[in-house]
Amino acid sequence: ASLSKGVLIGDAVQCGYHGMQFGPDGRCLHIHGQSDIPPSMCARVYPLVQKWRWLWIWLGDPALADEALIPDLQYNDTPGWTVVGGVLTVQANYQLLVDNLLDLTHETFVHARTIGNAAVADTPMEAKVQGNEVHVRRIMSATPAPPLFRKVRGLTTIDRWQLIRFQPPASVTIDARGYPVGSDDISQGLRWFSVNSITPIDARSCRYYWTITRCFDQDDAALSQLIHDQILATFLEDVEVLEAQQK
Repeated sequence: ASLSKGVLIGDAVQCGYHGMQFGPDGRCLHIHGQSDIPPSMCARVYPLVQKWRWLWIWLGDPALADEALIPDLQYNDTPGWTVVGGVLTVQANYQLLVDNLLDLTHETFVHARTIGNAAVADTPMEAKVQGNEVHVRRIMSATPAPPLFRKVRGLTTIDRWQLIRFQPPASVTIDARGYPVGSDDISQGLRWFSVNSITPIDARSCRYYWTITRCFDQDDAALSQLIHDQILATFLEDVEVLEAQQK
């Protein structure tokens, strides 16, 4: 039976069907009603790493597992940054979500209630390949602040930055900034990272893990809740578009 239906007994997983217990290395440690445990009685185990607040599992040849291959999502777990986030199941191919995160032109048309306005679509973006990564840059000078920036920091007219880093196959980080015009004083502005990692389920669906990590007003729980709720509403707007696109 599926061990995920079982329970944890110390460091061992107890099967929910017949109660056999398996240790972290997969070896069977206990079988009810018998003392002999066949050496072949074991569960398959996979290399697992806890990094950047997430768990990363390697499903291939264990000998090829390399922690260095985990994407650099350091702002998810850096002192001085406060994190909110969640996970969504999206009925669309994971590449559609990568495309959505790389080309933020859609903010103007899909997210007018939170992070979008006309300036995003009207401002050209620059894209380049750097090694195995794609980097996209869009800088909007002296532009009206979008609704969420107004709510969070009281900003009206800003210099706005979007710096996007795509680490194939499925991790995208967006460095989003809003400063008073002509200034880079973060005490008066806004800077957060939108950290996104996508796990394909099959050709038509994926799991979307996301966080927003900020470096200002870190102890403001009400602000954290506001940002979480507003960004979740924003991403659900994306989901509606992506699922229709997949269909």
